[in-house]
Amino acid sequence: MRLAIEEAGYSRPEDDRPHPNVGVVVVKNGSILAKAHRGEMGNGEHAKFVALKRKLNHPVIAGTTVYTTCPPVFRLSN
Repeated sequence: MRLAIEEAGYSRPEDDRPHPNVGVVVVKNGSILAKAHRGEMGNGEHAKFVALKRKLNHPVIAGTTVYTTCPPVFRLSN
């Protein structure tokens, strides 16, 4: 969780509205698989989406723990 909070510090606003800083770290068997933060991709995608859909693929996600500074607001689908 400490790494997710650190990652949130890299957040960038997506537009002129106020947004919370969000950090995500995906871990499996003690290894960090992905980290992401708000505004990382510059296209308005949520940090959780970037970590799970852009940086990882579905088979790898099984059995992972996702640490995030903000509750997830989406669900994965095929």
